[in-house]
Amino acid sequence: MITKEVIKSFIDKTGNLNYNYYKNYDLSILDNPLNLIPSQLLYHLYYDIKNIPKCKICNKNLIFKNFKDGYNNLCSKKCEYIKNPETKKPSKNKTYTKFNIEEKSIEWFKENKNILYLEIPVEYNFVNSPTEYLYCYINKITKQQLCNNELCNNKVPFLSFEKGYQKHCSSKCAANSEETKLKRENSCLEKYGSTTPLSNEDIKEKIINTNMIKYGVKHNFSAKEVQDKIKETNKKKYGTENYFSLIEERKEYEKKRIESIRNNCLIKYNKNWCLMPQNINYNLNKRKNTCKRKYNVEHYVLSDEYKERKDDIVTKIWNTKKLNNSTNTSKIEKQIEEILRKNFKSVKTEYKNEKYNFHCDFYIEDVDMYIEYQGFFTHGLKSYNKATDVEKYNFWQEKSKTSKFYENALYVWTISDVLKRETALRNNLNYLEIFEFKNEENLIDQINKVLNGLKINFSNEELNEEFVYLKNVSGDINSLPNNNKIIKYFQQELIYKNENELYKTNPIVRRKLIENRIKYLNKKECNLSNRELLSGFKISGLYNGYSFFSSLWFKYFIKKFNIKSVYDPTGGWGHRLLGSLNLDLYIYNDISEKTFLNVKKIKETFNLKHCVMYNKNMINFIPEEEFEAIFTCPPYDDLEEYEIKTSFKEIMNNLFKVFEEKKCKIMGIVLKENFEEFLILKYYEKIEINSRKNHFNTKKIKEYLYVFKR
Repeated sequence: MITKEVIKSFIDKTGNLNYNYYKNYDLSILDNPLNLIPSQLLYHLYYDIKNIPKCKICNKNLIFKNFKDGYNNLCSKKCEYIKNPETKKPSKNKTYTKFNIEEKSIEWFKENKNILYLEIPVEYNFVNSPTEYLYCYINKITKQQLCNNELCNNKVPFLSFEKGYQKHCSSKCAANSEETKLKRENSCLEKYGSTTPLSNEDIKEKIINTNMIKYGVKHNFSAKEVQDKIKETNKKKYGTENYFSLIEERKEYEKKRIESIRNNCLIKYNKNWCLMPQNINYNLNKRKNTCKRKYNVEHYVLSDEYKERKDDIVTKIWNTKKLNNSTNTSKIEKQIEEILRKNFKSVKTEYKNEKYNFHCDFYIEDVDMYIEYQGFFTHGLKSYNKATDVEKYNFWQEKSKTSKFYENALYVWTISDVLKRETALRNNLNYLEIFEFKNEENLIDQINKVLNGLKINFSNEELNEEFVYLKNVSGDINSLPNNNKIIKYFQQELIYKNENELYKTNPIVRRKLIENRIKYLNKKECNLSNRELLSGFKISGLYNGYSFFSSLWFKYFIKKFNIKSVYDPTGGWGHRLLGSLNLDLYIYNDISEKTFLNVKKIKETFNLKHCVMYNKNMINFIPEEEFEAIFTCPPYDDLEEYEIKTSFKEIMNNLFKVFEEKKCKIMGIVLKENFEEFLILKYYEKIEINSRKNHFNTKKIKEYLYVFKR
């Protein structure tokens, strides 16, 4: 409840309400049947006014002025004239006697609002009203007032006796005046901390967000609807979509532009800095003659001496630029440098050595890493691909015929950047190209990915959810091998070993992978997750890594043949362990120590007591425990890496040996059909696994579950 005491605290020294005192109060909760504005509502509450006061003449509502002065006494000037007839202005139809200013005092004319009585002398023929004449007479103004802009001679309008003349003839001249500029800059500094609003990062972000909401792009001129509107306007006005395609109009525009630059330079510096084209290279011939005399060529860079000293000259130029802090470092590059120096002990800029014969943007000595910032247009905003960038290349090449900027950009994008990647790959360098980054955390994350590889993280909730699903779901021989979060999390070091090696050491493959994911996931590079990048190797066709086994295939086998205990001689990453959750006994064995230890972590994490584990070579090992079935998916020759090399034939012979010696009632082996020749015994049943079409290769080799019964 807002009481009189509370409202009293809202009043400042002038007797009026101060918005800053009551802005945090929610006035919408107050009863407001008259639909009053906030200050009017508080005025009514403070003075306990129930209704809006009425005019004593016409009984209309009075106008509210402010909290201090309350309401007007009467509703309008019409009512004022009725109450006090002497206040009414004289009719324009009447004639009045004009007085000379000497006949009556200035004070008399000031006091009498009707200054139509004033006679205007001939020497003041530039004025348009008696009021203007009185103002000029008092302020000793004897000529027409002109715009304060030195480049403009337009007349300025007279505003009123109190305000006098306007300083500028138009808003354009006012905006260009030094006084206005200074005032504007001071206001911006006070409000945004910079001389212009667009220098403020919050304003920039707000503009981008607004454009994204309205047009779906960062900048409004990138929006198709805006571009179409510009074209439509140009067509209506000039008969063409592009104004600058009109030769005569373009010449006129350039002429006006040069004239404007000249005038501004004359005002600011008292010099004509805008030289005419014929004056720019006035000493070119002299330079050519000197070079011919000294080096027998027109330009020094074509001489033999320059070719011999080129490296020393370039190095000297760069060292001087670094010394004078004039290497044309952009704002973003400075931001990157600050982040790197904050997180690493030794960071060098414009670094060059024998391994990397280019001026690298940043070199982190702590981790021996070379970093190039490629966020500018000249780097193509993506790595150059000769096969897919034909259209863009042809466009730039056409532009380069008339533009030095495009000529340089084409060289940087298609030659220089490509050479840098190849050099980094050849010399096995820790090399990172930064095309974009969100913040400090994202930038450091990009560096860590190149140094340490791509790590996958799943929450405990995600892992437990998959575990419960695998325990309760029924077996399915046609299921896709999709439920791999637990396996990926615990075995990622082995599963993605080759992918990570490529990502860390091959900048060419890395860029292809990232740009493929950007294109098909429609995401920015800084928003790509490690999971999306790792899965992208196989999806993009850059590297066909290990395939996964489905735990549901094993569950299908267990249920179909009513199995209670199983021995798995080549247990692998743990898919079959997760398919054995309903067994009484699952005997896991694998020759790889790293694989074994990771599966052991799975067992301990989920407290799997039904599992017995061994880290043995299956060729000369048979577990002591009794089991009624064997089930496995043996590793194929040269497709999987193990510490001890064992041929596929040896593995298969041992499987059948254990099957015979242990007198198991049933054995299931998952094999590709082209390995069927290694089966020693006649199988009881042959069941096709996952008969669906392969997304990557329609001619995939089929895989079967071969069942053997005693």
